[in-house]
Amino acid sequence: MEDDKELRDKALLPCFLSAGYACTGVGTALEMYRCLAGHSFDLILLDIGLPDEDGFCSIQHLRSLTDAAIVILTGMDSDADRIRGLSSGADAYLSKPIDGDVLVAWARTIIRRAGNASGTAGHAHQKTWARWRIDDTGWRLLTPDSGAVNLSPAEKAMMSMFIAANGKTVYRDEIASRLMGEVHAFTSQKLEMLIHRFRRKVLRATGQSLPLMAIRGVGYIFTS
Repeated sequence: MEDDKELRDKALLPCFLSAGYACTGVGTALEMYRCLAGHSFDLILLDIGLPDEDGFCSIQHLRSLTDAAIVILTGMDSDADRIRGLSSGADAYLSKPIDGDVLVAWARTIIRRAGNASGTAGHAHQKTWARWRIDDTGWRLLTPDSGAVNLSPAEKAMMSMFIAANGKTVYRDEIASRLMGEVHAFTSQKLEMLIHRFRRKVLRATGQSLPLMAIRGVGYIFTS
């Protein structure tokens, strides 16, 4: 969904077609909804600056209409816009301009996480979203690809908060308050170091980056 015809028809569509995807381009929210009424898609690439509807509202409408992944591609790149987009239900928030190969790589990764092994958009699939989650013991973080990381008490407390927030901001003071009972002599200044070490631990153990977005001076959003 891109209202800039030249960008849509001469850059985005050829980029995905050359990568082997079946895709459809539309220029308005109305065209998008009409298209969705007759077809199933694995992923919707959505511009926020729509000519006939607020793009953030479109995300909420789409969540009631389709199981497709939603990736925002927009020139609106402020932290506030990014938070709003992810909180509205988008699976990723990308800023223009972006290299075509990078964009396709994002789409391929998100479609794969959605359970679409074929990687071909434009066809109906039974989807089961694989998400980061804590196992039944409460002491291991599981990745979408079935990797596992053992959690310390502090890491367990943080991840429980991030997952329970369901894509919304978890504020620094909330995390600090929770961790005071888990970390000896904890101070808010130790939070960044704790999260930095946890990111490295997850990457070493699973080969995957923890999908945790920092909002400077505010808190964190877990975007899985």
